[in-house]
Amino acid sequence: MMEFLSSLVVLYVIGCILGFLIAAGALVWFVLARPKRKEVVRAQQFELVDSQGKVRALLAMLPDGGPILALYDKGGKAAANLSLLPGESPMLALHDSGGKTRALLNVRPDGSPMLALFDREGKVIWQAP
Repeated sequence: MMEFLSSLVVLYVIGCILGFLIAAGALVWFVLARPKRKEVVRAQQFELVDSQGKVRALLAMLPDGGPILALYDKGGKAAANLSLLPGESPMLALHDSGGKTRALLNVRPDGSPMLALFDREGKVIWQAP
C-alpha cells in the first residue's frame, strides 16, 4: 500500500511539473507571438466618432501649421475649439448651439490676455482689455 501511495505522489509531482512547463511554454509563446505595440501613434488628424459615426471631436493640424482640438455637439456643430494661432498664441473659443462663437479667450504673442464675449449676431458685448 505504501508503494502504491508513493507511486501516486511521484506521478502527482511529475504531473505538476509537466503542467507548469506547459503553462510556462504557452506564456512564453503568447508573449513572443503577439504583435509588438507601438508606444507612439503619429498622424496629422484624429477623429473621435460616436456610435452613429458622427465626428464629436477632432485633433488636427491647421493649414497654418498650428494644432487644434475641436469638440462638436450631436448635430455636428462646433461647441468648443482650443488651438494655437500662427503666432503660437493659444486660443479657446466657445460656441452656442448654433455654432456661433460666444466667448473667446486668447493670449496674444506679446503675452497679453484677451477675453471677449459675443451676442447672437457676433457683435462684441464685452471685452477685456
